[in-house]
Amino acid sequence: MVKKKRLFLYIAGIIIMSLGLSLNVKSYLGMAPVLTMPGVISDIFHLSFSNTLFAFYGLFILLQYLLDKGHFRMYDLIQLPVGFLITRMVALFTSIIPSSSESPIVVKGVILILAIIVTGIGVAVSVDMRIVPNPADGLASALGERTGKGLGTGKNIVDLTSVIIALIISLCHNHNIGPVGIGTVAAGLFVGRVIALFNKKYKSRLEKTAVI
Repeated sequence: MVKKKRLFLYIAGIIIMSLGLSLNVKSYLGMAPVLTMPGVISDIFHLSFSNTLFAFYGLFILLQYLLDKGHFRMYDLIQLPVGFLITRMVALFTSIIPSSSESPIVVKGVILILAIIVTGIGVAVSVDMRIVPNPADGLASALGERTGKGLGTGKNIVDLTSVIIALIISLCHNHNIGPVGIGTVAAGLFVGRVIALFNKKYKSRLEKTAVI
């Protein structure tokens, strides 16, 4: 049975992470790596970005099952409603964050820095509660186990594959780099650092709070 405080912190982490992803989108300097594929697909086919992201989350869960049938549990399907929550929060936050492609570069830079910090904190809090990963991190974990290299390597594979596929599609169809930009690189490089710094200072405190 998941304690109420632990569940509250988990949901809070998911919402904070969703805000961070939304800020990354609204920086207009390039989406976070895992968002680039749904970003380019939604742009080409004029689809809702949040709905396209949810479809990719479903694909990520299917890939987890194919990669690790022996260890995949029915419980892991909770990632689907978690993914739905993330996409609804992303839709909400992107609709209310007051930024546009015409915003000054300084404003875009500040939003990008906030995006990296907020995303890192959200991921750290939700993961530290050890309830169920979001679909992207679940796939990264499955890839890490399959390769024997751990979660970090799995996340690198997911991020790099997403960016490469998004670049290929965008270059072939739109003749530009689409949702890939300096923000994509910055998120790929620094979100992990934020997670590490946050966990170094707060992880043990969070874990103690969650079991009280």
